[in-house]
Amino acid sequence: MKFLACSVKKRRKAFALCGGALVALLGWITVAQGVHEVRVGLVVDHDKLADGKTFFERSVSEIQSRNTAKEYSFRVLTDEKRGCGVDRQQGDGAFVAANLYFRQKITSLFGPMCHSDLEITGRLSNQWNIIQFNFWRDHHMDIDLQTVVQMSTSSAVNFAVNLATLLNSLNWNKIALFTCEKCDDEDLTQNRLQIVRRVLDSRGMQIVQKCDLTPQQMAQPGVLADILNKTKLQMRIMVPFFGRDLTHYGTFVEAVKISKLDPEQYVTILTVFYDKVNITLPWMNGDQVNETVKESFDRSIVMVNEYYHSPKAVEFIRTLSAQDPVKALGYLQLYESIHVDLTMLEKASNASGQPEIFRNGSFIRGMMRNLEVEGPFGPIYLDSNTQRLSPFAVYYVEPKIARPVPFVTIRVETFDAHTGEELVNLGSVGVNSNVSLMADIPPDMPTCGFNNELCDQSGTIIVIASVMAFVVASIIMFIIFRKIKTGEAKNMPWALPASSIRNQCDRNGSSMLSMGSVQNKGFSQSANDAVRFRELVMADVVPAVCEVYGTKDRIVFDKTDMMLLYQMKQIVHENLNVFIGLVTGKVPEPLKVVWSCGYRGTIENLLLSKKTQEAESGGGAIMPMDDSIKGAFVRDILKGLIYLHTSPLQYHGALCPAQCFVDQYWVVKLSGFGVYKMLYKWKNNSIVQTNGGRPLIPNADIHYYSPERRMGLRQFVQTNRFESLGLTEKNGQQYDMYSFGMILYEILTLRKWSNLDDFRDTPTEPSNTSEEENSFFNESAEAQLPKQFAVSNDEETKEIHPDLLGIITKCVNSPMGQKPNAENAKKIIDSALKTPPSLVDQMLSNMEQYTTHLEQLVSERTKQLMEAMEHSTALLREMLPAQVADELRKGNRVAPKYYKQASILYSDIVGFTSMCSESTPMEVVTLLGGLFKKFDQIIADNDCYKVETIGDAYMIASGIPIEKKVENVRDIALVGLGMRDFLRHYEIPHRPGNFLQCRWGINTGPVFTGVIGTSAPRYCVFGATASLAAQMESMGMPGHIQMAFATNQLLTNRFPEFRTQPRQGGLTVQGVGHLLTYWLLGRIDALVDPSDEDLTLRKPLENGIIPLGPETERRPTSRIDGPMTQTL
Repeated sequence: MKFLACSVKKRRKAFALCGGALVALLGWITVAQGVHEVRVGLVVDHDKLADGKTFFERSVSEIQSRNTAKEYSFRVLTDEKRGCGVDRQQGDGAFVAANLYFRQKITSLFGPMCHSDLEITGRLSNQWNIIQFNFWRDHHMDIDLQTVVQMSTSSAVNFAVNLATLLNSLNWNKIALFTCEKCDDEDLTQNRLQIVRRVLDSRGMQIVQKCDLTPQQMAQPGVLADILNKTKLQMRIMVPFFGRDLTHYGTFVEAVKISKLDPEQYVTILTVFYDKVNITLPWMNGDQVNETVKESFDRSIVMVNEYYHSPKAVEFIRTLSAQDPVKALGYLQLYESIHVDLTMLEKASNASGQPEIFRNGSFIRGMMRNLEVEGPFGPIYLDSNTQRLSPFAVYYVEPKIARPVPFVTIRVETFDAHTGEELVNLGSVGVNSNVSLMADIPPDMPTCGFNNELCDQSGTIIVIASVMAFVVASIIMFIIFRKIKTGEAKNMPWALPASSIRNQCDRNGSSMLSMGSVQNKGFSQSANDAVRFRELVMADVVPAVCEVYGTKDRIVFDKTDMMLLYQMKQIVHENLNVFIGLVTGKVPEPLKVVWSCGYRGTIENLLLSKKTQEAESGGGAIMPMDDSIKGAFVRDILKGLIYLHTSPLQYHGALCPAQCFVDQYWVVKLSGFGVYKMLYKWKNNSIVQTNGGRPLIPNADIHYYSPERRMGLRQFVQTNRFESLGLTEKNGQQYDMYSFGMILYEILTLRKWSNLDDFRDTPTEPSNTSEEENSFFNESAEAQLPKQFAVSNDEETKEIHPDLLGIITKCVNSPMGQKPNAENAKKIIDSALKTPPSLVDQMLSNMEQYTTHLEQLVSERTKQLMEAMEHSTALLREMLPAQVADELRKGNRVAPKYYKQASILYSDIVGFTSMCSESTPMEVVTLLGGLFKKFDQIIADNDCYKVETIGDAYMIASGIPIEKKVENVRDIALVGLGMRDFLRHYEIPHRPGNFLQCRWGINTGPVFTGVIGTSAPRYCVFGATASLAAQMESMGMPGHIQMAFATNQLLTNRFPEFRTQPRQGGLTVQGVGHLLTYWLLGRIDALVDPSDEDLTLRKPLENGIIPLGPETERRPTSRIDGPMTQTL
């Protein structure tokens, strides 16, 4: 390189004289022709731009066709062989540039494309006063020498300026830079790193960790993860600087995932320098997402050079012969450089008025500083050092979104310098606050620095110790205060120990079941009470109702709460339920509000449940609710309200049918008064919580709260000010009258005004979950309520007294302050309903009706139960022997049993499978139905037991479960003969003229029996006797009954009326050997030849043997081949 520089200087003087003359001559010639020739030097890497000269000339023609620099002709000069040397040929590009300048007198230079030549040519072009375009490589001299115009959007300068802008927008100043120098040209990587460091330093940013990786480390995520773990204490923001697109960062992000770096503290910034047409997402395969790869890239920031994604650039790329993205980028940036050169040449000529201005490179370069010019693919910006600035697009990879989302918007900005010059730079104009990273942006450095150098530990220790001492003292004082308050609360008459409350199931609760529970509507089985968190309990020995609430924090009672509870405990009235007390404990032990039990349930259970309404409409109600009972209920509610409104409590506050208990004497008692004042406060402060996160007020009760009351509850949630509830004495009583109006309407009509279901709550969005947690009612359900209350004009309301409808309308629709009070309402209702002073007579009449109805109901249910038991017993006896079935019904275990002697018969229909394949299912069912019905009758007539039926096969036993001495062999023989005789006359229903044939096998001997299974018990017979009987059947002949030797001996000796005949040749049974078997022919009074088609009797021969037809081939055990039917 030094030699080349020296040789250039020596030759300069030699060429000076002749060169000047030549320039003058050429200038005179071009001026004479009216067109000025511009000589352009092109130094390219021929491996990347093989047709660089041709492309340059074509590009000039295309640009000039748009009326740009048409008064100039361009002569492109290059070296077709040299341009970008390696190893010993390094410096070829500088040599070619010098050669073109001194010999060809070029006035502008494009290239070289090798970074090793850029420093030399940059210094020479400055001395030669020519303009030089660098459209490919980086060199650290780019930001020092203003003679070189950097036109690459992927340059290190442009990357560094974009990175600095992004970091500044997120208030980051420190990064860790990861490089791989040996993955590319090592000298080039070092140059690019030096440029990035200088740009960041100039903007007050710092590379706190620089880690150079080897290609081997880059290929192993585990090794790379170890490196990250070793350096994680010295970094927070990681910037890998070695990839062209996202596919090159796969190993790095996988290593970040393996190292388990906390995404709330560490951030990775990836850069896509150039990606053809669109950004390539490694985790996308069409529309399919590879979740494993996507998870590695999640929570990464991606800077993308999208400048060449414009439609013009995409169209230009399609016209190129080179489809390689790297080569395409070279052509793109060379074309832009040519465009800028021609555009600035025309502007310089117009500004100076000198057509020969192209020879003055410094003048043109001066015009290109802080330049904005419209390029072929979009605007082109150059800064004060003629370095191209192109804003990158910034995206963020969200975990649950397939494609990256826009994050930071970077734009080109101009600002005034101190010299009055407008400078071009990049700046951030917007950040997407919806990106999850913005919820908690991690700092670029820990608060105390990477090495705790920013914190004075001694001062911190003192402060921490002081704070801890103060906190400990506060906690101790708080605990003492809590204990004092807890001690006071435990001594109050309303405070109950947890041991005094027991669930109903802990004691004999059958005596506590009320009429409501008999109807499946009482507390113990009411779905509505599950929503209201109620349980039936025993308070010592008194039945009670307990409302249960979960606790999140310790409950502390202030003076107001204690006074309220004391008043609730002291209040006594015949129409007010008894408040027993509260049970509190340590978190998370629940809060329990204990009230006296309403033995007959609530008005809601008795009158307004769906089952009650269905019973009323069908005339099957347990106790008809006439006007006298309705009037008594309304009177009791009003008497309770009147007492409350004149008591220290002043109002109820949560009146609804579910709070109207009915005792054993059918007297209504109001419950739930007073306690809701405390529940509202505790729930809004997240001290108590309801079961399953449901609102404090069930959906079914929302309409009992006036719109003004619901508005106050919403304001209380927002402000946490108890005054927002508006629970003054006057307002509280007006709220009670609104609730009473609704209850009166529903009692008179026996139907609810609103039927919102508590088990179909409108689901809330995930973002609203925290707001719904402290809400008192479901606002989505509230929106479903009718906007205005109106009395319907149906048949039910026509029968209601007009005065009652009037009082309902006044209670519900009148403005606050104008609703009637409880005293006036009682006078009007007593006059309209004419309620009797006592319900004793009415109750006795109703109880008589109830008793009569209950006796009828019990009789009907008992009859149905007996029928069901008889049916199940008969079904069980079909499956099992009667003795075994009876034992199982009693719950006894049936032990296996051994029988010394029993007879087993197997039967099988010949060719049944082939017949089924040729018949419809209904035909097969009809056939077997008639056949099995007769077979079962034959078995029953001969006192045998059908063990099982498998398809068309029967297994029959005699001598079990009732033992027989020798009669078992006779009975089983009669069954076989009866079946054979029946088949001779049983015509196949769907095949007229065809008959079935069977094979039968009989064996006698010892067997085991037992019951197998519990849910579907089966009575099974085991042993060699049963197995040999099956062999007798399977190896028999159609229409014949084959018996083992022992069976034949026992049968003929004890029952001589039976006739048998030995089978010719005997029978060989696998695993047993050769056996002598016999055919059972019949009894002496009905001896027939089973193979005789005319069914005539055959006489025995002189030796007593009945002749049979020729024995056919032995049938295999498959039971599906052979003739099935015989035709008459």
